[in-house]
Amino acid sequence: DQAREQSPVSRFAFFPSRPTLLSYISANFLHGGWMHLIFNMWFLWLAGAVLEDVWGRPLHTAVYLASGVGALAVHAMVYPNSVVPVIGASGAIAALMGAFLVRFPKTKIQLGFFYWVLRPKLLRFSWPAYAVLPLWFVEQFLSSAIAGETGGVAYWAHIGGFAIGVMFALM
Repeated sequence: DQAREQSPVSRFAFFPSRPTLLSYISANFLHGGWMHLIFNMWFLWLAGAVLEDVWGRPLHTAVYLASGVGALAVHAMVYPNSVVPVIGASGAIAALMGAFLVRFPKTKIQLGFFYWVLRPKLLRFSWPAYAVLPLWFVEQFLSSAIAGETGGVAYWAHIGGFAIGVMFALM
């Protein structure tokens, strides 16, 4: 039990039932595995690089960090008694996606998915941000309703982060 108390997750993750000042920041830098890290960094690169060019590094960093804190706060408001640890930068990255929607609504986002008929094929297509990102936002609400608190994904951090990003971009 002492080993669990000393683990990085127990020391630095965000627990809505017992948040600490440090965990509001540190949780944004922990990830639940390589795929979690890779996908977060991929979306950070896709949305964040463009915004960093427009805003400059200091403002971009401030928005990113404030959005990560805000996203965790939204998650904690929805699940105030949760003892499930929250880790990852997804809330902050969702904020960049929301800001990207406001700043670059007509930018085409290339999408693709595999389907199988006789053999695997990749269907690729492009839609504007004003079509793709609101669909993703709605999907977060639906996934939250299905998965709830223990689904393994902090959907309300995504929802809160996206909304915070929209607000920052409008300011």
